[in-house]
Amino acid sequence: DIPSWWTHIAGWDHGANDPTSIHCGSINPDGHVYWWGEIYTTGKTVRQYSLMLETMLRGKGLTVLGTDPSAKQIRIELAALGVTTTIPRDKQVESRIIRITELLNLDMMHLFEGRVPHLEAQLESYEWDENDPGKPRAGQEDHAVDDIGYALLSGAQPPQVDPGDPDTVLGETPQQARMWRGLRKRMREEDEEKAGSELLSVLDDDPFEEQTHV
Repeated sequence: DIPSWWTHIAGWDHGANDPTSIHCGSINPDGHVYWWGEIYTTGKTVRQYSLMLETMLRGKGLTVLGTDPSAKQIRIELAALGVTTTIPRDKQVESRIIRITELLNLDMMHLFEGRVPHLEAQLESYEWDENDPGKPRAGQEDHAVDDIGYALLSGAQPPQVDPGDPDTVLGETPQQARMWRGLRKRMREEDEEKAGSELLSVLDDDPFEEQTHV
């Protein structure tokens, strides 16, 4: 399962007649993004979609809920429900696609098998316009691609190292953690073994044992 301390993000592409597409993902300390939850349907109110998203998160706190920059009314309705949203730093669709492509090429974006079928299908079928280089082909189904693009460009950062790991130090980078974790673990285990031996030695000594004198 996804650790609760990772950075959790979601994208929301609202459709009036088209499907509303919402995806949940999580970022690990190395910056890899894992998409694990999908809502892709029509005919619901903003409140209903919000409740579906809350259920899907199962208590995970969202760092970012990225939305379409043009969907002002949706953001107003979500705000009325107490849901904070963000918009991409760069509003151009090309920027979203470039970011997604970059992560895929670096093998830093992953889809949980069977959990995000519409996103998987749309990523596989996405096309650029042959007659208009640098532009996506018009008319293709891309709501899922859009919503994860909103999330990815909304400024979420990878988390720090696991706060529950006794062999890492809060505030250090993942690279520093990888470098020093092994040494810290070995030293900690040696200290624990030494402390255990000393404890056994103390327990073996009976302070009330009668002294025999020759």
